[in-house]
Amino acid sequence: MSSYEQYKKESRQRLIKAGFPDTITGDQALLVLEPSDAPENFYCDGEINRTQALANWKRNLRNAGLTEALIRKANKYIFG
Repeated sequence: MSSYEQYKKESRQRLIKAGFPDTITGDQALLVLEPSDAPENFYCDGEINRTQALANWKRNLRNAGLTEALIRKANKYIFG
């Protein structure tokens, strides 16, 4: 298993332990964790502001198949 695949697996397990459903995929987990684990991607290397970054992130979560309830849960998990 590559280090990237291991990271996806660990990210998924981290979210499951935090109360996300066990149906969440590794790719979805990486998207949820992007603001904390990859802020350079979240903010497009500083080219967009927080409002734009949040809108893009939520759109990406929707496009990845997360429900509105899971998006709210992700927002609370990441930003408190």
